[in-house]
Amino acid sequence: MGGLDYLVLGLLAVGVFFALRAVRRGAGGCSGGCAGCARAQGCRRRRED
Repeated sequence: MGGLDYLVLGLLAVGVFFALRAVRRGAGGCSGGCAGCARAQGCRRRRED
């Protein structure tokens, strides 16, 4: 394996790390804008719109 292969594998590992961290932290969930949300009544986040 050459240097470029190691670079690609390193970038892939960093991408997987950040993807797993985002999933673990709950990224992609509720953004807090409840005005157009179908589940606004049961939302745990209460923000002023």
